[in-house]
Order: sequence, then C-alpha cells, then structure tokens
Amino acid sequence: MTRTENAWNAQLQDLITQIWASERAYGTLVQSDRYPRFRPFFNKRYFKQQHSRLILDEEFEVIEGRKAKESSPNNNLIFSSVENRLLEDKMTDREIDALIIRSEEELLLKYQQVLAHPELPNVTDALLQSQAEEGNNMLQGLRTDYQINHKRPVPENV
Repeated sequence: MTRTENAWNAQLQDLITQIWASERAYGTLVQSDRYPRFRPFFNKRYFKQQHSRLILDEEFEVIEGRKAKESSPNNNLIFSSVENRLLEDKMTDREIDALIIRSEEELLLKYQQVLAHPELPNVTDALLQSQAEEGNNMLQGLRTDYQINHKRPVPENV
C-alpha cells in the first residue's frame, strides 16, 4: 500500500467514526426530548446517519478486511460537543439551528477530504459522493429554513 492509500483509508475510518458519533448524538437527543420542536429532525437524522454508517461500514470491511472502529481516542468528534451543548446548555432555536448547520458543514468537509483522493476505489467514491450530495441538500434546506424561520416580520404602516 502506498502512503496516499493509507491517508484515504485513515480519513475514511475517521469519517465513519464521525458518522457514528453523529448517529449516537442524534439518538440521544431524540430520547432526551429536551427540544421537542427539533425531535422530528433529530429522529430523521438519526436514522439517516445510521443508514449511511452501515453502508460505509460494509464498504470499509470490504476494502480493509475488518470493521471500522466505532471510536478513537485521537478523534475530535464533532457531534460529541454538539450533544453536550444541547443537553447541558439552554439554547434558543436560532442557536440550535446555527450549531447544527455548523456541525453538519464540518461533517461534509470530512466527506470532501476523503473524496479528494484520486486513489479512492470507484465504488467507495460513488457511495461517498451520493452521501455527500444528500448531506449537502439537507444543509441547503436547513439554511433556507433558518433564513425563513428567523426573519423578523417587517411592521406594516397602518
């Protein structure tokens, strides 16, 4: 194996670990019911992340001959801090939206880092591209909702 192959394998492992952390965080947030307005979104993301992880986990096992690690002490898990903040801090809807958008953007960057490797197997590339596109579409929707839901109404002159 070449050095660049090791790099994308390590980044793929990191991505799967990040998705696993996202799945756990959204699952915990659904169960906590601390922010009932967000529960449908948390639930949808939980199942989507679980599905994405299972697909990438299977692909990783095909490539590496072993399962991806669920966690790693060297990883800075994006969604662990999101989960902690949402469970411990009292946040407004606007703050929650901004935190989720920022965290999902960071996760998409992890996809892009893996996809940047030209040595990536075609099947892996296609799976990652598809998941990244779905994530990007979801993010665009969140950004649109964020702008629509948080515009202040303009007072009418009567």
